[in-house]
Amino acid sequence: MVLPPKIDMINPSNDISYINTTLNIQGKVTRAKYLTINGRPILFDESGRFEHLMILEPGRNEITINAKSQLKKEAEIVRTVIYQAENKN
Repeated sequence: MVLPPKIDMINPSNDISYINTTLNIQGKVTRAKYLTINGRPILFDESGRFEHLMILEPGRNEITINAKSQLKKEAEIVRTVIYQAENKN
């Protein structure tokens, strides 16, 4: 039996609010050959750790992390974060 990839997220948590415009997405994949975040290819090291800096848009931001094995098995995690711009009053 061939298992699909596994994605362990370190950051971000789901449904969390941020006041910074940038978000450091971090996690670890196992049994993966390819990794994308919102459709963009992401490199990971030999232990499976990855990191990606994302610019947030005001309001809700959906982040889709997809891992695919060499045998085309897939795993996907979707996180929603909210960017709340600081009031400069």
